Amino acid sequence: MAKIFPSLDEIKNGRVKAQAGELHLLEALSKGLDDTYEIYFQPLLNGDFPDIVIFRKNRGVYIIEVKDWNLECYEYKIEEKNGKPIETMYVREEQARIRIPMNQVREYRDNIKDIYSVKLYEKILFYRLKSALEQENTPNPNFIINTAVYFHKSSENQIKSCFGNLDKTNSPNKYVKLFGYDSINLLIKNIKNKSEVNLGGNFDEVFDEIAELLRPSLDYIDQRAKVSNDKLSVEQLQLSKYSQGMKKKIRGKAGSGKSLILANLAINAMKSLEQNNNYKRVLILHYNITLRNRLRDMISRQYGQSFGDKIWITHFNDFISKALNFHDIEPFVIRTKKQKFYQVKEI
Repeated sequence: MAKIFPSLDEIKNGRVKAQAGELHLLEALSKGLDDTYEIYFQPLLNGDFPDIVIFRKNRGVYIIEVKDWNLECYEYKIEEKNGKPIETMYVREEQARIRIPMNQVREYRDNIKDIYSVKLYEKILFYRLKSALEQENTPNPNFIINTAVYFHKSSENQIKSCFGNLDKTNSPNKYVKLFGYDSINLLIKNIKNKSEVNLGGNFDEVFDEIAELLRPSLDYIDQRAKVSNDKLSVEQLQLSKYSQGMKKKIRGKAGSGKSLILANLAINAMKSLEQNNNYKRVLILHYNITLRNRLRDMISRQYGQSFGDKIWITHFNDFISKALNFHDIEPFVIRTKKQKFYQVKEI
């Protein structure tokens, strides 16, 4: 039986709530896969919340987006414009445009591949630079992460009726597998097939890095010593205090300790929420993409251990993109001669 994090009991009874389709699929996966597989329900990947991620060391990663949709209520179109496929999806009665689920799960994959896992990105880059002869006996790192969408209230026939032969099109989603409630066994078989090849030591660092992303509460405990408050100045300690509804504006030259204050302020806010049994997360929103890893590392050192999913650190553009993806909202761009902006229609 596969290992599930958090456990099924915690998912059923805890604050991590699962939809009917998610719970049904988790139970099927736990029985259908052996204990070499790890199943993560809604892991926090720096702002991404994929529904289900299946991890098998040195074999592969499988991301599944789950939708409790009856596809008879939806309309999917794909059109060729200037040689490129343009995909749209609507709720039939309202004609409200929604986020295509294949786009969602593919974005999770791309973010891990291109942003979160530096080791995997390096492997892919080196693979592209190699000659065709050198690549012949080398596993393609692009296929380490596979994707699928599971429609809990739709059958295989309904999926084919809605999406047609997606794998025969020029769509970038042609490699995203689609499954219905009557094809869960096929999904499990596909997961096993994708994870049969042992990639061996060539990808040890890649899988170790992805494991750290998926399971911070288990393996990502920072062993470095906690920084004592007596190393902060009196003024820094004062500025690091948190109270609900507070507003602070801190200015200072480079090296004056602004990031250190922000790290301690986030920790104090997190502790305050925990003491009041408030399960909300602390959000650090910034404009500089390079600050994310530095702030995460600084908070870990100050806190003395991993803060898991209690603090979310991201930059503004990434935050907007993830919010749209999480709420199934499809952005579209309106351009004029003087401006470019995103407009979305909520459903």
